[in-house]
Amino acid sequence: MSLEKEGKKVMLEAFGSAAVKVDLHNASDQVLTGGDYAQQTISWTYKATGPILEADAVSGVVAEFSVPATTVKYVVFKKSDGTVMAKYDLGSGAETFANPGTFQLTAASLEIDPS
Repeated sequence: MSLEKEGKKVMLEAFGSAAVKVDLHNASDQVLTGGDYAQQTISWTYKATGPILEADAVSGVVAEFSVPATTVKYVVFKKSDGTVMAKYDLGSGAETFANPGTFQLTAASLEIDPS
């Protein structure tokens, strides 16, 4: 069985309705703490061009975090109750802060194979 475009849309919209919180995790996969760090709320929009869900951005920024001196390794999308829905490993793009600073999430998307 394969999903048609409308079925994929329903799945992506359900994810977008549930994954409304985003946290940053360090290299040990622990939620950042300290300073002015706080979990952020996001929203999502389904793109009619294909089975793609994109996080809404304001002036090019999906979410902005005040972070303590640490390494930001993972961006984690969660339900309001804290249940992890998706995790993105920044890999070699992990950002290390020698001092407290600002981390900007500028894009996030989820796609279901269009075929």
